[in-house]
Amino acid sequence: MERLAIEGGYPVRGGKIYYGRQWIGEDDIRAVEEVLRSDYITCGPKVDEFEQELARYTGDSFRDLTRIARINDKMWAELFLWNKDNLISEIDMFTNALLNMRQKLVDDDRDGLEEMFRLSTKRREAFDKR
Repeated sequence: MERLAIEGGYPVRGGKIYYGRQWIGEDDIRAVEEVLRSDYITCGPKVDEFEQELARYTGDSFRDLTRIARINDKMWAELFLWNKDNLISEIDMFTNALLNMRQKLVDDDRDGLEEMFRLSTKRREAFDKR
């Protein structure tokens, strides 16, 4: 049976999946400086403007930015492009696993399928212990 990575086996994932990167340009710096030099920091016209723009940009997820399932197409595209190397690697590993499973089905390889399912159960149990 294949060993889990925590037991010295080959890791399932080759690297971290980053959720995003920040780009702060001169326009952003000027906008923050403008607010800091104004009479309003935590309220006022810039806060209202920011909330309206944020709601327009984030769509339905304005109330809870941690729920990414409802973000808009621009944000999804940015998220995927920021993580493209890791996503491509994950897709390749998933594709290979599916092709391996497909071949076991074609070959009527019951022992091979059972081994895959045992490894899957072992991985899930290791994950649940964390």
